[in-house]
Amino acid sequence: MDTESVRVLAGYDRRDAWALEQLLADSVSEANVDVPSDTGTVQGIAVDWVGSAWRQTQDTRWAVTTLAHLGETDPEFDLGLFIGLDDEWSGSWGRLDADLKQAAKQELARLLHGDDHGASSTH
Repeated sequence: MDTESVRVLAGYDRRDAWALEQLLADSVSEANVDVPSDTGTVQGIAVDWVGSAWRQTQDTRWAVTTLAHLGETDPEFDLGLFIGLDDEWSGSWGRLDADLKQAAKQELARLLHGDDHGASSTH
């Protein structure tokens, strides 16, 4: 449905979480649709969105950080692996940057292809 909020949302800065949340709420309200409430569906929508952006930009660091943030803010999401990757990346400990980026790409690809073992909680 093409509404004013949807048009604004389409071109908005994806890094402005508060404004995006408000625009999403406005878009849903304007479209008069029901928002899914079960964790699996909501996580699927979030992962699809991150995956779509990652495929376009190949910004692996952003994708890992975003998934880690989602996992930290909604503990019911099964994204613990990405919390660990983000922690390792942010802390500059563990694997070399190139190795960490490659591991992150593999986990993102596994998650986006529906393998439940790709983002299992380990932390």
